[in-house]
Amino acid sequence: MLRRIQRRRFRLAKPFFILIVVLAAIARIGIAPAPAQASSVEPAIYFSEVLWAGSDRSTSDEWFELSSHATAPVELDGWSVVASIASCNDKVIASLDGLAIAPNGSLLVAHADQHHQFSAGESALATDPDLVLSSLTLSNTKLALGLCDHGQLVDVANDGGIPFKGTVFKNTADPLTTIPPSSMERIDAAVA
Repeated sequence: MLRRIQRRRFRLAKPFFILIVVLAAIARIGIAPAPAQASSVEPAIYFSEVLWAGSDRSTSDEWFELSSHATAPVELDGWSVVASIASCNDKVIASLDGLAIAPNGSLLVAHADQHHQFSAGESALATDPDLVLSSLTLSNTKLALGLCDHGQLVDVANDGGIPFKGTVFKNTADPLTTIPPSSMERIDAAVA
């Protein structure tokens, strides 16, 4: 009776032992799927500059610029900008339907046009934006922008925290004055 019990245990353990040996062999020779790697390919359309804190004319004098590395015009029907770096399902800040970016061109989306009169004067914009959205407001404390192409996240700006240079700080040359936040400009399109 003792012998039969031992044989049954071995018969049950044998398939598990074989499975472990096969899995170890697969892991050793590299048949398992390769882990995902970050892409270093530049997106065709990307955030090139963001002015989230406004200008010296108004904190509402906000805008963002998209640029293109494409060799042909890019129609932006189905594209949007959202308040997220994780999902295209979050709050839509701007729908880009009906717009296009020229080859190696840019597209400016702003809260107001260049001639808009804020309380401290005319907008600081040097050119009229391609799209004016009076509802455009960009966070000064938790900035996260996602560029979406038909629901797929293709580029991001900032990480959801305080934007780089996003706080007013003391001017070391003249302690009685402050230096306002400046725009965030992307130097390398391959780096998000």
